[in-house]
Amino acid sequence: MNRNQILVLVLALVMVLGLYFFPTKPSKRTEVDRTRAIEMETTDKTALLRKAMEKYSPEQLGDIRQFTDLAESATDDSTRIKWLENLSGAWFQIGEPALAGIYAEEIAEFRNNEESWSIAGTTYILGIKKYEAEDTKKFCQGRAIKALENAISENPDNTRHRTNLALCYVEMPPEDQPMKGILMLRDLLDDHPEDVGVLAQLGSLAIRTGQYEKAVERLEKAYSVQPDNIQVIRLLINAYQGMGDTANAAKFEALLNK
Repeated sequence: MNRNQILVLVLALVMVLGLYFFPTKPSKRTEVDRTRAIEMETTDKTALLRKAMEKYSPEQLGDIRQFTDLAESATDDSTRIKWLENLSGAWFQIGEPALAGIYAEEIAEFRNNEESWSIAGTTYILGIKKYEAEDTKKFCQGRAIKALENAISENPDNTRHRTNLALCYVEMPPEDQPMKGILMLRDLLDDHPEDVGVLAQLGSLAIRTGQYEKAVERLEKAYSVQPDNIQVIRLLINAYQGMGDTANAAKFEALLNK
């Protein structure tokens, strides 16, 4: 798999869980949250690069060093973007979504389009999930918020970005609003009761918290709307297994084997 394909995979991994949003302009509170998240960064690109350079061997970093040199020596934007794409893919492949996100964000700043900002945002979301260090998680969250707000601005009618934004808060809730991400998703569901992405995301979260009956309720509705959605089917298998309902779990497992 080449580096560009890896970047596409980043987006697909998050989207497949059902990442959609309700199309509205960002509220003043959201703008404040975004600004605060960036201002509160407790790490930066230099610090993350330094840690990574200490963590990995010269052999592991060989391509990355080469791509960095090529990006820095590029004489036009298209060439620089090409090597930034390779850099982002290489860092993602090695297991560093924060650094992959940094270079994806640089690409988005050049291109300034919805897809590029969405890729940057979803890459950073994977960083929120992956890292244990609080400073790195906060860095990824702040940058994800910024990127996704930009994606929303570019295309307010594309509903996946708002749920991606909610996921930022689900994965790392604010101390003063621990339910913020969940409430965002519930609000989305109120406005879009048959949105498969929101239903799947809420179903997945219900499984994580052991609320299997609630998960089945959400996921069965998603399945009725989109019966060919493989992710929904897999989540239904997990939910029914959690309930101890082996018959229904087997029914959905059979669908995967068709």
